[in-house]
Amino acid sequence: MRVLTGILMLLFGGLVILAEPVSRDDIESYIRAPFALGAALYENGVYSLLNSGGADAGYVFESKPMAPLPGFSGAPINMLIVLDLEGRFLDVQLIEHNEPIFISGLGELPFHKFFEQYRGLSISDSIVVGSPYGDAASGSSLVYLDGVT
Repeated sequence: MRVLTGILMLLFGGLVILAEPVSRDDIESYIRAPFALGAALYENGVYSLLNSGGADAGYVFESKPMAPLPGFSGAPINMLIVLDLEGRFLDVQLIEHNEPIFISGLGELPFHKFFEQYRGLSISDSIVVGSPYGDAASGSSLVYLDGVT
């Protein structure tokens, strides 16, 4: 088990090293008032989020260096994620992708709309992309996001 854990850490660690974070100036351009980008907390592009009074309000990071999950094209989808201090999503925005259906098909608007659904949810919520079948949503703690079809 230790060997497997070590191998997974090496593989995941290698992926994170390959994914360079977006520049601070680029990240800052995504932050919406009344918030501001604070100090870098880690080298992999994690920043503090400041409120209008300059106090800590949360965290800002991009997904690609932290968890480079591939889309259908095989390339990672890079998102900017803004969390409050309790782990609630304040904002999720698309930074970069290579998804053919949005580049030459539907256009990017549906993709941007998809990410807007995260606002107000928590990192502790059980989030599922799709729709419940039948009456599966009643009494369930799952949170369903409409996928792009």
